[in-house]
Amino acid sequence: MTGIKIPLDASLVQSLLSSETEGIQKLLKQVLEAILEARATDIAGAGRYERSEDRKCQRNGYREKWVTFRIGRLKIRIPQLRGDGDIDRESLNMLPRIERALVLTVLEMSVNGVSTRKVRHITEELCGWGMSKSTVSRLCKDLDEIVQAWNSRALSGEYPFLIVDALYVRVRCARQVIKKAVHIAIGVRGDGKREIIGVCVSPRESQETWKDFFNSLIDRVLKGVRFITSDQHQGLVNAADECFPESSWHRCQTHFSRNLLSHVPEQYHDDVLEDIHSIYNCKSHKSAMKKAKEVILKYGSCREESLRRVADKIDEAKDFILAVYVLPEKYHKKLRTSNMVERLNREIRRREKVIGIFPSDSSVMRLIGAYLMEIDEDWTTGRVYMDMKKYDLWVKEQKDKKKTQKIEAVSEKTVEVA
Repeated sequence: MTGIKIPLDASLVQSLLSSETEGIQKLLKQVLEAILEARATDIAGAGRYERSEDRKCQRNGYREKWVTFRIGRLKIRIPQLRGDGDIDRESLNMLPRIERALVLTVLEMSVNGVSTRKVRHITEELCGWGMSKSTVSRLCKDLDEIVQAWNSRALSGEYPFLIVDALYVRVRCARQVIKKAVHIAIGVRGDGKREIIGVCVSPRESQETWKDFFNSLIDRVLKGVRFITSDQHQGLVNAADECFPESSWHRCQTHFSRNLLSHVPEQYHDDVLEDIHSIYNCKSHKSAMKKAKEVILKYGSCREESLRRVADKIDEAKDFILAVYVLPEKYHKKLRTSNMVERLNREIRRREKVIGIFPSDSSVMRLIGAYLMEIDEDWTTGRVYMDMKKYDLWVKEQKDKKKTQKIEAVSEKTVEVA
Protein backbone atom coordinates (compact mmCIF):
# COMPACT_ATOMS: atom_id res chain seq x y z
CA MET A 1 0.00 0.00 0.00
CA THR A 2 1.13 3.56 -0.68
CA GLY A 3 3.00 5.21 2.20
CA ILE A 4 0.76 7.11 4.61
CA LYS A 5 1.59 10.32 6.47
CA ILE A 6 -0.70 11.73 9.13
CA PRO A 7 -0.18 15.45 9.79
CA LEU A 8 -0.87 16.52 13.39
CA ASP A 9 -1.62 20.18 13.79
CA ALA A 10 -1.33 21.92 17.16
CA SER A 11 -5.10 21.96 17.82
CA LEU A 12 -5.40 18.21 17.20
CA VAL A 13 -2.45 17.41 19.45
CA GLN A 14 -3.83 19.62 22.22
CA SER A 15 -7.23 17.93 21.89
CA LEU A 16 -5.62 14.51 21.90
CA LEU A 17 -3.80 15.19 25.14
CA SER A 18 -6.52 17.04 27.02
CA SER A 19 -9.80 15.42 25.98
CA GLU A 20 -11.27 12.09 26.98
CA THR A 21 -12.35 10.98 23.48
CA GLU A 22 -12.45 13.93 21.08
CA GLY A 23 -8.73 13.93 20.33
CA ILE A 24 -8.62 10.17 19.76
CA GLN A 25 -11.68 10.43 17.49
CA LYS A 26 -10.08 13.13 15.36
CA LEU A 27 -6.83 11.21 15.05
CA LEU A 28 -8.66 7.98 14.23
CA LYS A 29 -10.72 9.73 11.55
CA GLN A 30 -7.53 11.05 9.91
CA VAL A 31 -5.87 7.64 10.04
CA LEU A 32 -8.86 5.81 8.54
CA GLU A 33 -9.42 8.32 5.76
CA ALA A 34 -5.71 8.32 4.91
CA ILE A 35 -5.74 4.52 4.67
CA LEU A 36 -8.84 4.51 2.44
CA GLU A 37 -7.26 7.21 0.27
CA ALA A 38 -4.14 5.08 -0.12
CA ARG A 39 -6.30 2.06 -0.91
CA ALA A 40 -8.12 4.01 -3.64
CA THR A 41 -4.79 5.09 -5.14
CA ASP A 42 -3.62 1.46 -5.24
CA ILE A 43 -6.83 0.31 -6.94
CA ALA A 44 -6.83 3.16 -9.49
CA GLY A 45 -3.13 2.75 -10.24
CA ALA A 46 -2.56 6.49 -9.87
CA GLY A 47 -3.15 9.34 -7.45
CA ARG A 48 -5.71 12.14 -7.75
CA TYR A 49 -5.22 14.24 -10.92
CA GLU A 50 -2.15 12.14 -11.76
CA ARG A 51 -1.58 11.21 -15.41
CA SER A 52 -0.34 7.64 -15.73
CA GLU A 53 -0.42 4.83 -18.27
CA ASP A 54 -1.00 2.43 -15.39
CA ARG A 55 -4.31 4.04 -14.40
CA LYS A 56 -7.07 1.43 -14.20
CA CYS A 57 -10.08 3.63 -13.35
CA GLN A 58 -11.12 7.20 -12.61
CA ARG A 59 -11.83 8.95 -9.30
CA ASN A 60 -15.45 9.94 -8.76
CA GLY A 61 -15.57 12.10 -5.66
CA TYR A 62 -16.46 10.88 -2.16
CA ARG A 63 -19.36 9.57 -0.15
CA GLU A 64 -19.74 9.74 3.62
CA LYS A 65 -20.57 6.80 5.86
CA TRP A 66 -21.22 6.65 9.58
CA VAL A 67 -19.16 3.90 11.26
CA THR A 68 -19.55 2.89 14.92
CA PHE A 69 -16.40 2.28 16.95
CA ARG A 70 -15.80 1.70 20.65
CA ILE A 71 -14.91 5.37 21.06
CA GLY A 72 -18.08 6.60 19.30
CA ARG A 73 -19.64 7.06 15.84
CA LEU A 74 -17.50 8.72 13.18
CA LYS A 75 -18.44 10.07 9.75
CA ILE A 76 -15.79 8.65 7.41
CA ARG A 77 -15.19 10.07 3.91
CA ILE A 78 -14.86 7.16 1.44
CA PRO A 79 -13.31 7.70 -2.05
CA GLN A 80 -15.50 6.67 -5.00
CA LEU A 81 -14.11 5.11 -8.19
CA ARG A 82 -15.61 4.93 -11.66
CA GLY A 83 -14.87 2.04 -13.98
CA ASP A 84 -13.43 -1.34 -13.10
CA GLY A 85 -12.37 -0.51 -9.56
CA ASP A 86 -14.08 0.22 -6.26
CA ILE A 87 -13.31 0.38 -2.56
CA ASP A 88 -14.26 -3.22 -1.83
CA ARG A 89 -16.22 -4.51 1.11
CA GLU A 90 -13.07 -5.86 2.76
CA SER A 91 -11.58 -2.37 2.94
CA LEU A 92 -14.70 -1.09 4.71
CA ASN A 93 -14.91 -4.06 7.06
CA MET A 94 -11.33 -3.52 8.16
CA LEU A 95 -12.09 -0.09 9.67
CA PRO A 96 -12.93 -1.41 13.17
CA ARG A 97 -9.76 -3.53 13.06
CA ILE A 98 -7.71 -0.45 12.20
CA GLU A 99 -9.20 1.39 15.15
CA ARG A 100 -8.26 -1.47 17.43
CA ALA A 101 -4.75 -1.65 15.95
CA LEU A 102 -4.24 2.09 16.50
CA VAL A 103 -5.07 1.75 20.20
CA LEU A 104 -3.11 -1.48 20.63
CA THR A 105 0.01 0.09 19.08
CA VAL A 106 0.39 2.11 22.25
CA LEU A 107 -0.73 -0.81 24.43
CA GLU A 108 1.87 -3.07 22.84
CA MET A 109 4.66 -0.87 24.13
CA SER A 110 3.28 -0.96 27.67
CA VAL A 111 2.69 -4.72 27.61
CA ASN A 112 6.28 -5.31 26.49
CA GLY A 113 7.65 -3.42 29.44
CA VAL A 114 7.92 0.11 28.10
CA SER A 115 7.10 2.67 30.79
CA THR A 116 4.47 5.34 30.16
CA ARG A 117 7.24 7.95 30.30
CA LYS A 118 9.10 6.16 27.50
CA VAL A 119 5.87 5.81 25.52
CA ARG A 120 5.54 9.59 25.64
CA HIS A 121 9.07 9.98 24.27
CA ILE A 122 8.39 7.44 21.51
CA THR A 123 5.21 9.22 20.41
CA GLU A 124 7.16 12.48 20.41
CA GLU A 125 9.54 10.96 17.86
CA LEU A 126 6.72 9.55 15.75
CA CYS A 127 4.25 12.41 15.84
CA GLY A 128 6.24 15.43 16.92
CA TRP A 129 4.32 15.55 20.19
CA GLY A 130 4.11 13.18 23.13
CA MET A 131 1.04 11.27 24.28
CA SER A 132 0.40 12.03 27.93
CA LYS A 133 0.96 9.49 30.69
CA SER A 134 -2.71 9.64 31.65
CA THR A 135 -3.75 8.96 28.04
CA VAL A 136 -1.51 5.89 27.85
CA SER A 137 -2.85 4.61 31.18
CA ARG A 138 -6.43 5.19 30.04
CA LEU A 139 -5.84 3.31 26.80
CA CYS A 140 -4.27 0.41 28.71
CA LYS A 141 -7.53 -0.13 30.59
CA ASP A 142 -9.10 -1.22 27.29
CA LEU A 143 -7.20 -4.46 27.75
CA ASP A 144 -9.14 -5.39 30.90
CA GLU A 145 -12.19 -6.80 29.12
CA ILE A 146 -10.05 -8.66 26.57
CA VAL A 147 -7.88 -10.26 29.26
CA GLN A 148 -10.91 -11.13 31.40
CA ALA A 149 -12.65 -12.84 28.47
CA TRP A 150 -9.51 -14.85 27.68
CA ASN A 151 -8.93 -15.81 31.31
CA SER A 152 -12.53 -17.02 31.78
CA ARG A 153 -12.90 -18.88 28.48
CA ALA A 154 -14.26 -22.43 28.51
CA LEU A 155 -11.60 -25.13 28.27
CA SER A 156 -12.19 -27.96 25.82
CA GLY A 157 -10.77 -31.45 25.66
CA GLU A 158 -8.50 -33.14 28.20
CA TYR A 159 -5.29 -31.80 29.74
CA PRO A 160 -3.26 -34.80 30.91
CA PHE A 161 -0.34 -32.68 32.14
CA LEU A 162 -0.60 -29.58 34.32
CA ILE A 163 2.39 -27.40 35.24
CA VAL A 164 1.77 -24.75 37.90
CA ASP A 165 3.78 -22.13 39.75
CA ALA A 166 3.43 -18.77 41.46
CA LEU A 167 5.51 -15.59 41.62
CA TYR A 168 5.23 -12.53 43.82
CA VAL A 169 4.85 -8.93 42.63
CA ARG A 170 4.64 -5.67 44.56
CA VAL A 171 1.25 -3.96 44.53
CA ARG A 172 0.18 -0.66 46.08
CA CYS A 173 -2.76 -1.18 48.44
CA ALA A 174 -4.25 1.35 50.87
CA ARG A 175 -1.12 3.53 50.83
CA GLN A 176 1.06 0.49 51.45
CA VAL A 177 3.19 -1.65 49.14
CA ILE A 178 2.56 -5.34 49.70
CA LYS A 179 3.56 -8.52 47.90
CA LYS A 180 0.86 -10.52 46.13
CA ALA A 181 1.00 -13.96 44.55
CA VAL A 182 0.33 -14.49 40.84
CA HIS A 183 -0.79 -18.09 40.20
CA ILE A 184 -0.14 -19.45 36.67
CA ALA A 185 -1.24 -22.77 35.18
CA ILE A 186 -0.05 -24.34 31.92
CA GLY A 187 -1.73 -27.40 30.45
CA VAL A 188 -0.54 -29.84 27.80
CA ARG A 189 -3.63 -30.87 25.83
CA GLY A 190 -4.55 -34.27 24.49
CA ASP A 191 -3.39 -33.15 21.04
CA GLY A 192 0.08 -32.34 22.39
CA LYS A 193 -0.15 -28.53 22.28
CA ARG A 194 0.60 -26.28 25.24
CA GLU A 195 -1.93 -23.80 26.54
CA ILE A 196 -1.85 -21.20 29.31
CA ILE A 197 -5.13 -22.10 30.94
CA GLY A 198 -5.32 -19.62 33.78
CA VAL A 199 -3.81 -16.84 35.87
CA CYS A 200 -5.01 -15.10 39.03
CA VAL A 201 -3.77 -12.63 41.65
CA SER A 202 -4.10 -13.61 45.33
CA PRO A 203 -3.09 -11.99 48.63
CA ARG A 204 -0.71 -14.89 49.27
CA GLU A 205 0.21 -18.41 48.17
CA SER A 206 -1.65 -20.86 50.41
CA GLN A 207 -3.74 -24.01 50.27
CA GLU A 208 -6.91 -21.91 50.15
CA THR A 209 -5.76 -19.71 47.27
CA TRP A 210 -4.51 -22.69 45.26
CA LYS A 211 -7.77 -24.52 45.92
CA ASP A 212 -9.79 -21.52 44.72
CA PHE A 213 -7.58 -21.28 41.61
CA PHE A 214 -7.91 -24.99 40.80
CA ASN A 215 -11.67 -24.89 41.34
CA SER A 216 -11.96 -21.93 38.96
CA LEU A 217 -10.21 -24.05 36.32
CA ILE A 218 -12.53 -26.98 37.01
CA ASP A 219 -15.53 -24.66 36.65
CA ARG A 220 -14.18 -23.84 33.17
CA VAL A 221 -14.30 -27.58 32.38
CA LEU A 222 -10.68 -28.52 33.05
CA LYS A 223 -10.62 -32.32 32.98
CA GLY A 224 -8.43 -35.34 32.33
CA VAL A 225 -5.53 -34.17 34.56
CA ARG A 226 -3.22 -37.13 35.32
CA PHE A 227 0.08 -35.48 36.31
CA ILE A 228 0.71 -32.15 38.07
CA THR A 229 4.25 -30.74 38.13
CA SER A 230 5.22 -28.01 40.60
CA ASP A 231 7.61 -27.09 43.38
CA GLN A 232 7.03 -28.41 46.89
CA HIS A 233 4.68 -25.80 48.29
CA GLN A 234 2.65 -27.82 50.77
CA GLY A 235 -0.47 -25.72 50.28
CA LEU A 236 -0.26 -26.31 46.52
CA VAL A 237 0.27 -30.06 46.97
CA ASN A 238 -2.65 -30.38 49.40
CA ALA A 239 -4.95 -28.37 47.12
CA ALA A 240 -3.95 -30.49 44.10
CA ASP A 241 -4.66 -33.71 46.03
CA GLU A 242 -8.08 -32.40 47.00
CA CYS A 243 -9.12 -30.96 43.64
CA PHE A 244 -7.57 -33.64 41.40
CA PRO A 245 -7.76 -36.85 43.46
CA GLU A 246 -7.07 -39.11 40.46
CA SER A 247 -3.87 -37.32 39.43
CA SER A 248 -0.26 -37.83 40.52
CA TRP A 249 1.87 -35.01 41.85
CA HIS A 250 5.41 -34.75 40.43
CA ARG A 251 7.93 -32.62 42.26
CA CYS A 252 10.01 -30.39 39.99
CA GLN A 253 13.52 -31.84 39.83
CA THR A 254 15.13 -28.43 39.37
CA HIS A 255 13.56 -27.11 42.57
CA PHE A 256 14.49 -30.29 44.43
CA SER A 257 18.13 -30.06 43.30
CA ARG A 258 18.36 -26.44 44.45
CA ASN A 259 16.86 -27.33 47.80
CA LEU A 260 19.22 -30.28 48.19
CA LEU A 261 22.34 -28.24 47.45
CA SER A 262 21.31 -25.58 49.95
CA HIS A 263 21.95 -28.14 52.72
CA VAL A 264 25.33 -29.27 51.37
CA PRO A 265 28.73 -27.51 51.70
CA GLU A 266 29.83 -26.05 48.37
CA GLN A 267 32.84 -28.38 48.17
CA TYR A 268 30.44 -31.34 47.68
CA HIS A 269 28.11 -29.69 45.14
CA ASP A 270 29.63 -31.22 42.00
CA ASP A 271 29.62 -34.76 43.40
CA VAL A 272 26.05 -34.51 44.68
CA LEU A 273 24.82 -33.06 41.37
CA GLU A 274 26.52 -35.81 39.40
CA ASP A 275 24.82 -38.48 41.52
CA ILE A 276 21.38 -36.84 41.47
CA HIS A 277 21.58 -36.43 37.68
CA SER A 278 22.45 -40.10 37.35
CA ILE A 279 19.01 -40.75 38.86
CA TYR A 280 17.25 -38.21 36.63
CA ASN A 281 18.81 -39.64 33.46
CA CYS A 282 17.48 -43.17 33.93
CA LYS A 283 15.19 -44.43 31.19
CA SER A 284 12.46 -46.04 33.30
CA HIS A 285 10.81 -45.76 36.69
CA LYS A 286 12.25 -49.10 37.80
CA SER A 287 15.86 -48.23 36.87
CA ALA A 288 15.52 -44.73 38.39
CA MET A 289 14.28 -46.13 41.71
CA LYS A 290 17.11 -48.67 41.72
CA LYS A 291 19.66 -45.91 41.10
CA ALA A 292 18.10 -43.74 43.81
CA LYS A 293 18.52 -46.53 46.37
CA GLU A 294 22.18 -46.87 45.38
CA VAL A 295 22.77 -43.15 45.90
CA ILE A 296 20.92 -43.26 49.24
CA LEU A 297 23.15 -46.11 50.44
CA LYS A 298 26.26 -44.22 49.28
CA TYR A 299 25.49 -41.04 51.20
CA GLY A 300 23.83 -42.78 54.12
CA SER A 301 27.15 -44.36 55.09
CA CYS A 302 29.11 -41.08 54.99
CA ARG A 303 30.63 -39.62 58.16
CA GLU A 304 29.71 -36.07 57.11
CA GLU A 305 26.33 -35.22 58.62
CA SER A 306 25.33 -32.95 55.71
CA LEU A 307 25.89 -35.84 53.26
CA ARG A 308 23.81 -38.20 55.39
CA ARG A 309 21.11 -35.54 55.18
CA VAL A 310 21.34 -35.83 51.36
CA ALA A 311 20.48 -39.52 51.67
CA ASP A 312 17.48 -38.72 53.90
CA LYS A 313 16.13 -36.06 51.53
CA ILE A 314 16.48 -38.25 48.43
CA ASP A 315 14.80 -41.13 50.26
CA GLU A 316 11.94 -38.84 51.32
CA ALA A 317 11.46 -37.32 47.84
CA LYS A 318 12.23 -40.22 45.47
CA ASP A 319 8.58 -41.22 44.89
CA PHE A 320 7.68 -37.64 43.93
CA ILE A 321 10.71 -36.58 41.86
CA LEU A 322 10.26 -39.74 39.76
CA ALA A 323 6.45 -39.75 39.49
CA VAL A 324 6.33 -39.10 35.73
CA TYR A 325 8.92 -41.80 35.07
CA VAL A 326 6.09 -44.34 34.85
CA LEU A 327 5.50 -42.77 31.41
CA PRO A 328 7.53 -43.71 28.33
CA GLU A 329 11.05 -42.21 28.32
CA LYS A 330 10.32 -39.61 25.60
CA TYR A 331 8.10 -37.65 28.04
CA HIS A 332 10.55 -37.47 30.96
CA LYS A 333 12.62 -34.48 29.86
CA LYS A 334 9.68 -32.15 29.16
CA LEU A 335 7.65 -33.09 32.24
CA ARG A 336 10.23 -33.56 34.99
CA THR A 337 10.55 -29.84 35.77
CA SER A 338 8.39 -26.72 35.91
CA ASN A 339 10.97 -24.80 33.84
CA MET A 340 8.26 -23.98 31.31
CA VAL A 341 6.56 -21.71 33.86
CA GLU A 342 9.91 -20.48 35.16
CA ARG A 343 10.77 -19.11 31.71
CA LEU A 344 7.46 -17.24 31.62
CA ASN A 345 8.18 -15.88 35.09
CA ARG A 346 11.55 -14.50 33.96
CA GLU A 347 9.90 -12.62 31.10
CA ILE A 348 7.26 -11.29 33.47
CA ARG A 349 10.03 -10.14 35.83
CA ARG A 350 11.72 -8.26 33.00
CA ARG A 351 8.52 -6.32 32.35
CA GLU A 352 7.81 -5.88 36.05
CA LYS A 353 11.17 -4.15 36.60
CA VAL A 354 10.04 -1.32 34.33
CA ILE A 355 6.90 -0.77 36.38
CA GLY A 356 8.39 -1.43 39.82
CA ILE A 357 5.19 -1.22 41.85
CA PHE A 358 1.80 -2.05 40.34
CA PRO A 359 -0.90 0.48 41.28
CA SER A 360 -3.64 -2.18 41.63
CA ASP A 361 -4.55 -5.84 41.13
CA SER A 362 -6.21 -4.96 37.82
CA SER A 363 -2.96 -3.48 36.52
CA VAL A 364 -1.19 -6.75 37.42
CA MET A 365 -3.74 -8.73 35.43
CA ARG A 366 -3.59 -6.22 32.59
CA LEU A 367 0.14 -6.50 31.96
CA ILE A 368 0.76 -10.14 32.92
CA GLY A 369 -2.50 -11.32 31.34
CA ALA A 370 -1.80 -9.51 28.07
CA TYR A 371 1.70 -11.00 27.87
CA LEU A 372 0.41 -14.51 28.63
CA MET A 373 -2.33 -14.10 26.00
CA GLU A 374 0.33 -13.38 23.39
CA ILE A 375 2.39 -16.45 24.40
CA ASP A 376 -0.73 -18.62 24.53
CA GLU A 377 -1.68 -17.63 20.98
CA ASP A 378 1.81 -18.58 19.75
CA TRP A 379 1.57 -21.95 21.50
CA THR A 380 -1.94 -22.90 20.42
CA THR A 381 -1.46 -21.86 16.80
CA GLY A 382 2.12 -23.08 16.50
CA ARG A 383 3.74 -26.49 16.32
CA VAL A 384 2.79 -29.45 18.49
CA TYR A 385 4.84 -29.44 21.70
CA MET A 386 4.56 -33.14 22.45
CA ASP A 387 3.71 -36.18 20.32
CA MET A 388 0.99 -37.97 22.32
CA LYS A 389 0.85 -41.27 20.40
CA LYS A 390 2.95 -43.20 22.91
CA TYR A 391 1.06 -41.58 25.77
CA ASP A 392 -2.28 -42.71 24.33
CA LEU A 393 -0.88 -46.22 23.94
CA TRP A 394 0.38 -46.13 27.55
CA VAL A 395 -3.08 -45.06 28.79
CA LYS A 396 -4.67 -47.94 26.89
CA GLU A 397 -2.18 -50.38 28.40
CA GLN A 398 -2.95 -49.08 31.91
CA LYS A 399 -6.69 -49.51 31.36
CA ASP A 400 -6.21 -53.05 30.03
CA LYS A 401 -3.99 -53.89 33.01
CA LYS A 402 -6.61 -52.63 35.49
CA LYS A 403 -9.31 -54.55 33.67
CA THR A 404 -7.24 -57.74 33.84
CA GLN A 405 -6.54 -57.21 37.54
CA LYS A 406 -10.26 -56.82 38.26
CA ILE A 407 -11.08 -60.01 36.37
CA GLU A 408 -8.37 -61.90 38.26
CA ALA A 409 -9.61 -60.52 41.60
CA VAL A 410 -13.17 -61.63 40.84
CA SER A 411 -11.89 -65.07 39.80
CA GLU A 412 -9.95 -65.47 43.05
CA LYS A 413 -13.01 -64.56 45.12
CA THR A 414 -15.11 -67.08 43.16
CA VAL A 415 -12.57 -69.82 43.84
CA GLU A 416 -12.48 -68.98 47.55
CA VAL A 417 -16.29 -69.16 47.81
CA ALA A 418 -16.33 -72.48 45.99
